[in-house]
Amino acid sequence: MPAPKGHKMWGNPVKPKSYSPEKLWKVSCEYFEWVNENPWMLIEQPRQPQKLPKDYSKRKYGSIENFTSQVVKIPQQRAYSIEALCNYLDISKSTFERYSKESEYETYWDTCSRIKQIIDAQHFEGGMVGAFNANIVTRKLGLADKQELTGKDGKDLVTTMTFVIDKTAKQDFASNETDVH
Repeated sequence: MPAPKGHKMWGNPVKPKSYSPEKLWKVSCEYFEWVNENPWMLIEQPRQPQKLPKDYSKRKYGSIENFTSQVVKIPQQRAYSIEALCNYLDISKSTFERYSKESEYETYWDTCSRIKQIIDAQHFEGGMVGAFNANIVTRKLGLADKQELTGKDGKDLVTTMTFVIDKTAKQDFASNETDVH
């Protein structure tokens, strides 16, 4: 059974769930630094076949399998996200959304707006230079180029085609029509 609300053991004792706008900004900056300092490590096998060195000996390098099964760790930039920030802050995403929208948290609006701006800028720039998948970034930022065609007053689009046939073409068509039989 959890502790009752207001009890000293209620909530997370390590990180409080309530932040002032200044504290929210400070901890968000800590999150951004942590993300920059801790890239994802992509583990791949080298693309080029491994060549044994001229001085290869089992005693020096171990078995051939040990030498040829090497892997390379490639650092990949980690993307900022509201969800990961909320995990870092130990708050729910709905709490962050309340901070950024509800009138009782008006003092948080600029801070939350700035945080979202930084995250969106990192996504956009990362998508532009190829660090992140551009298709995913486009969808996440709502930049997809979608066009829905409708007719007048939102009704279905109706297309009409008008053909203008001169008299000579009409006569040629009629004569070809009889030849087809």
